[in-house]
Amino acid sequence: MWALVDSFDAVTNGMTNPDAAERLAEIEEEAFLPWKSLVAALRAFYADDAAALIDALDRIPDKSPPAALKPLFRAWAATPETEMGSALSAASAAVAALYERVLTDSHPAEGLAEQAEEALRQGMLEHFENDACRVVRELHDAGRVDGPLLALRYAARCVALLSEEGADDAAFFSALIRTVGRSDGFAALALALVDRDEQAAAAAFRGALSGSQRGFAAGAMAPVLAAAAEILEERGRSADKKKAGSAPKRRAAPIGQLDLFQGDAAV
Repeated sequence: MWALVDSFDAVTNGMTNPDAAERLAEIEEEAFLPWKSLVAALRAFYADDAAALIDALDRIPDKSPPAALKPLFRAWAATPETEMGSALSAASAAVAALYERVLTDSHPAEGLAEQAEEALRQGMLEHFENDACRVVRELHDAGRVDGPLLALRYAARCVALLSEEGADDAAFFSALIRTVGRSDGFAALALALVDRDEQAAAAAFRGALSGSQRGFAAGAMAPVLAAAAEILEERGRSADKKKAGSAPKRRAAPIGQLDLFQGDAAV
């Protein structure tokens, strides 16, 4: 068993382990043969040897556990005569998703986003803010019609990550506005705040609508954002009336994020 584990570990890490390979080659038990062939397939895959890969796949019985990965390898080795789509047709949804994950090009901002999240986990907030805002900028300015929307969705994710880590998000909010401008920056803040503080979200929607607009907050979205702000403000007024009728109203402590919405000087 250890010979198989060591061989698998070596091939998936791009290393060679002659001792493990030699011990694995000596194993003849039938239960190990599909797994030995899987190791050989992986070795051929990383060596870019399609012929050796197909030969290894042919030695993996269709009813054995490693056979689940055969469509993935066959799709990689597909030729015009055996198209990738037909090769993946027999794959499970999980294997098809794995193929997309392993063999398709990643988004250029993906690595940067991963760096940002790692920086946050390590408590390096300044690095997180810098990397995250670079991702926001790349998405926002990518020239795609949905670029601003993708940027806003990513920004909202960043706010959620900060909340999960118990970190202060005020600095990120300010950096976000500097990155994509007041209008789209405030729209992103509003979407992130809706489930946390409705009145702060309403103020952010109003901020998105003030001054020049572009990207997500422009055009047809403007009346939608205005309606969202009105709904949130009305809910706040209704809540205040209920409180006034049941008990003396106490003024809540100011919310830090609201300082961002008090004009251009605060930004």
